[in-house]
Amino acid sequence: MPELTIGDRVQVRISPGRGLIGRLFCIEPTSSYSHAVDFGSNLGWTHNCLTHLEASLPENTGFWYRPDDLEPAPTDSPIPTPTERTCEECGETLPLTSFPNSTLNRRRCWTNICLSCAENMTTCSFCSRPTPNNDIQYDEHENEACPDCAGDMWVCQSCGLFTNYGEYCEDCDNSENDEEPDYSNVYFADYKPCPRFYPEQTDPPELYLGVELETDKYPDSSAKVSACKQLDHVQIYLKADGSLINGVEIVSHPATLHYHLNTLPWADIIKIVKDNGGQSHNARTCGIHVHFNKDFFDPNPHLNTLKLINLSRKFWKELVIFSRREQEELNSWAHPYSHADDFTLRKNLPDKIRRARDYGKYSAFNISNHDTIEIRIFRGTLLLDSFFACLEMVDALVRFAKKQPIASIERITWKGFTQSLSKKKYPYLVSYLRRKELCA
Repeated sequence: MPELTIGDRVQVRISPGRGLIGRLFCIEPTSSYSHAVDFGSNLGWTHNCLTHLEASLPENTGFWYRPDDLEPAPTDSPIPTPTERTCEECGETLPLTSFPNSTLNRRRCWTNICLSCAENMTTCSFCSRPTPNNDIQYDEHENEACPDCAGDMWVCQSCGLFTNYGEYCEDCDNSENDEEPDYSNVYFADYKPCPRFYPEQTDPPELYLGVELETDKYPDSSAKVSACKQLDHVQIYLKADGSLINGVEIVSHPATLHYHLNTLPWADIIKIVKDNGGQSHNARTCGIHVHFNKDFFDPNPHLNTLKLINLSRKFWKELVIFSRREQEELNSWAHPYSHADDFTLRKNLPDKIRRARDYGKYSAFNISNHDTIEIRIFRGTLLLDSFFACLEMVDALVRFAKKQPIASIERITWKGFTQSLSKKKYPYLVSYLRRKELCA
């Protein structure tokens, strides 16, 4: 990007040949959204055009952008006057009269939601973003939180309020819990240690899987404390998760599939959870999330990532059955990529990757992380065979996406994919597919 200074006229790149014209007025190099642009009197209608919106400034005068989204604007570029807007919820392009009046509505994030959709949405109490009513989560005092905010918080076990302080809010922690349970080896939800690779990294990169197994509904605090103490192992660590009721997330460091199946002590880990009364599948709050390293897709990361996204769309019906999830759960926590979006494999790949990244962290195949892609579709389980089948499915899909040429990805069927699986290489997966009647 050419060097920009405060006061420059800039345009936001939306698609080739289109852009919104504004003036740069703030640069903060410590943030990924480091450049703020003022759109002046047109701010109200530009809101729905912003492709990488982070937040409006307190003065409501501009928006933050990634540097790569900006370029110098031609000095004679006029600022168009729009007559229509696209609703971010239903995707319909409607007259401006079908949207809230931004000059009257201080909740700026609602100016992109048509009035019809707004009737079925609620404002998150914490980030103020509009959220479908079905996705809103509540604490015991009916405070409303979107899935993003709820996932970063707990519900206080004493007063029932949302809190980001811990299992007890700060007030209850100080006043009522002199003998607080010892969760000293359970980290906050945003904890990200320096990864240790098992075995050590290779060149070219091997495929490493980092696993998050959610467990929940331990009978009481003492049972959860007992499980956490016993789960103190060098190859895993424990994290809190605001979506769990009285649970803990067990996270592995990155390891190859062979290491997960043969060396990492998953059988012992699952036994500890069971012995202390923890649940996963039956808790109905738990999932298995599997990360893999993006650099495995080198030297063609965009193409291979889009091949994986195309496989997820082709196989979605079968993957839902495999996942043991209900479609409603997936819509909230692991939604699929829409067939309405163009993710074809033959041109404009960087633009398509940016569009896929905008699906966010709650997409079924989440590519928004910097170093990993996260597959989020699986329901939690404490059955070792089913757990290993999930890991083998990720390994098989990722390797298939990288190995197969474009024409093969475009032609492949679920039957063709399952017939390509070797029982010797993927014994748990093949056995699981047969039990679920998902292969010929």
